[in-house]
Amino acid sequence: MLRKFGSLAVLVVAFALGTLTPAVSFATPPSTSPGLIFPFPEGQTWRITCGYADGGGCQHPDNQWNRYALDMQHVEGAAATQGQPISAAAEGTVSIAEWGGEKSFGWYVQLDHADGSQTVYAHFEEAPEVAAGQEVVQGQVLGHAGCTGRCTGPHLHFVLLRDGESVRPEPICGIKNLDDGQLHTACPAQQGFPFVAAAPGDANCDGSTDPIDAAVVLQLEAAFVSALACEHAADVNWDDDVNALDAALILQFAAGLFESLAPGSWSDGEPLPTARTEVASAQLDGVIYVIGGFDGTGANTDVVEAYDTETGEWSTKAPLPVALDHAAAAAFEGKVYVIGGYTSLAAGEISSAVYEYDPSEDEWTARAEMPLPRAAAAAVELHGVIYVFGGVGPSPDVPVAYVPAFDGWFEIAPMSAPREHLTASAVGDAIYVIGGRQNTVENVDTVEVYVPEDDAWTTLTAMPTSRGGLTSAVLDGRIHVLGGEDLAPGGDTFGEHEVYQPGSDAWRLAPELPTPRHGLAAQVVGGRLYVIGGGVAPGLSISNIVEVFDLGPSYAPPPSSRPPTAQQ
Repeated sequence: MLRKFGSLAVLVVAFALGTLTPAVSFATPPSTSPGLIFPFPEGQTWRITCGYADGGGCQHPDNQWNRYALDMQHVEGAAATQGQPISAAAEGTVSIAEWGGEKSFGWYVQLDHADGSQTVYAHFEEAPEVAAGQEVVQGQVLGHAGCTGRCTGPHLHFVLLRDGESVRPEPICGIKNLDDGQLHTACPAQQGFPFVAAAPGDANCDGSTDPIDAAVVLQLEAAFVSALACEHAADVNWDDDVNALDAALILQFAAGLFESLAPGSWSDGEPLPTARTEVASAQLDGVIYVIGGFDGTGANTDVVEAYDTETGEWSTKAPLPVALDHAAAAAFEGKVYVIGGYTSLAAGEISSAVYEYDPSEDEWTARAEMPLPRAAAAAVELHGVIYVFGGVGPSPDVPVAYVPAFDGWFEIAPMSAPREHLTASAVGDAIYVIGGRQNTVENVDTVEVYVPEDDAWTTLTAMPTSRGGLTSAVLDGRIHVLGGEDLAPGGDTFGEHEVYQPGSDAWRLAPELPTPRHGLAAQVVGGRLYVIGGGVAPGLSISNIVEVFDLGPSYAPPPSSRPPTAQQ
């Protein structure tokens, strides 16, 4: 494998060591795309609702013509998609502009491009605005999005063809394989399926050719480039610098000496005694508590089990005073606090109760109730205060905070929008609130940071994968976000393991969760990340799976820094 990259590998090391100047250039990576731009209006953000990594739905693996089709929809959903102008992804000649049938494409257009490729745009709401034989320029409107033919809602069905077969419209950097749920924004600076390089060899589109480009190209050749911000794409050991060590690690990967450049690996843990989903969890003095949730019958439970990470053993603790699912939990000064949750999901009964658990006595005590009942919320302790974010219930955009020392509650500044089935983690003096769902089924990628000192929020770089029902934990200063579910028809659970670094406001990918799950728990003890329980399929499903993540030898600790300044 190293022989294949020989000349390029030498170039990477030469760049990294400073023995070549940035003026030296090399050929851009080969692309199957004719310099495409996104076929929706500039400035809008659309989601790939079905992509070639999905393996189903819009794709037809046995149909060469439609194998790598993409379905696109406005991020705000079907209503926002209807009637949006659909434009030519590249200049070309209209070869087809006609009705494709009720059981097929409805109104659609095919363009022939000068490089021999074709692009197809299907399910227009009405007859196209162009005709066969017409020459069109890149960005020219072809028609408007709709749902004619065989479809379940307004969207654009897009196919790139070469020699009569569909091919993948691969990006150069910054997009995770145009996969399901990813968001893509059309803008003048960086459009397209791939981004168009500003200069030969400028693989990260920053207007210059430098060591990062060399490493990115080698990554592309090694076929593992993924959802990394361009400036971080070659920083394979996560030390916020691109240097000779990164080049050496890339060369080792290319030589087949290890399987992944992302630090860390997974192993099996001791199974949870009672299989459950939608659990609450907290960690105290090296013991992980898994609390309540649903059992296999769909009933919620009062079961509390604890895992001692030192002995490697589970034990059963005093049950909750009442059976709960979708509760939140946090620990502070030797006690575990369980907050809210559903007492009956079927009846919509949401609890405002707070229960304190004392491990030394194995006893539960009721504390001051929340001012607003909440379920499917996130709870985080920071500097002696337990903050509760989002959830289902009254005023879910208004977080509330509990002070155990005074057994009292207060409200804090509202979030940008209500969301539930979200996650949150504290790093330093700030709390990062990540993902979740809106309108019951719509997953979001929103990331906001709350700084208690300022009582203010700042919106940060979005999570690469929109998802709710997820979990998170902090491992050596970085927030590891895992799991989740897609409740839309045909949806699945998420194995994505994405890592946020507060200091640089950047996301990285890490080795995927071996068993995709939602409604799961995550806790870090002794430098190991424990991911516990949860459902293996969307909706009601359970597991007793425990998987443990350890950082690898190529890992470098993150720099410490305060989060971006909060916006009042």
